[in-house]
Order: sequence, then C-alpha cells, then structure tokens
Amino acid sequence: MKPEKQADFVSESAAILQQQIGKASTSNVKAARTIQPLVRFGRHEGTVNDVSLAPDSISSRVRVMSVSDDKTFAIWDSRAGKDKPTSLGKKCHSNFEADCCAWNPMDMNLVASGGHDFLTKVWDVRALLKQNGEPNPP
Repeated sequence: MKPEKQADFVSESAAILQQQIGKASTSNVKAARTIQPLVRFGRHEGTVNDVSLAPDSISSRVRVMSVSDDKTFAIWDSRAGKDKPTSLGKKCHSNFEADCCAWNPMDMNLVASGGHDFLTKVWDVRALLKQNGEPNPP
C-alpha cells in the first residue's frame, strides 16, 4: 500500500473507532442514569469506608454491614427499615475510624471489622442485637 493510501486508511479507521467509542460511552451514560439500587441504607455520620453483603442475602431480605469514619459499624436489614440499622456498634474501634468489614460465610452470626487502632475484631451479631434490646433475625 502506498504511504498516502496508508495514511488515508489510518485516518478513516481512527474516525470510525472514535465514533464507535463515542456511541459506546453515550449508551453507558444513558444506562447508568436508569439503574436504581435495590435498597439504600444510610445513617452514618461519617464517610462509609467499607460494606459487606451477607452471603445469605436475597432480594426480599438484604443484610449489609458497613463501617465508617464515625467510628461505628452498622448492620442493616431491609426488613427493619432503611434509616434504622438493626445493630449499631458505637466506637467499635475505640476512638479510631473503622476501615473494613466482612461477614463470616460459614456462620451468619459472626462479622469482623478492622480499624485505625491496628486491631481486627470479630463480633457476634446475636449479642449485639440482645445488647440493643432487639430480637434476633429469623
């Protein structure tokens, strides 16, 4: 192929590629605007640093654990309401931010959190619910 023809081919290919990328990004933006969350939880007073979806969650019962810069962790159950955590661990890492959390996939009653106090802690959800005077989830 002659250099002039090769340059024309590259220019045409670049224009087609740019047009396709433009279409793809526009359709992604449109799709992103129409997606709605299944459920939203919120009552932390600081930035949420991590969330963990309970392995036994289903669309009719979503359970989530979240940790925050407000030094707490919360366990949310969609059946209890969206603005009220089922359990809230006040200052779960002393006076430090809580950074990460996870559910135990083998025992839904155990959750773990990690914080700026250099500690990893394991919590029994049943004990937290009892401490808050709330019934254990079924």
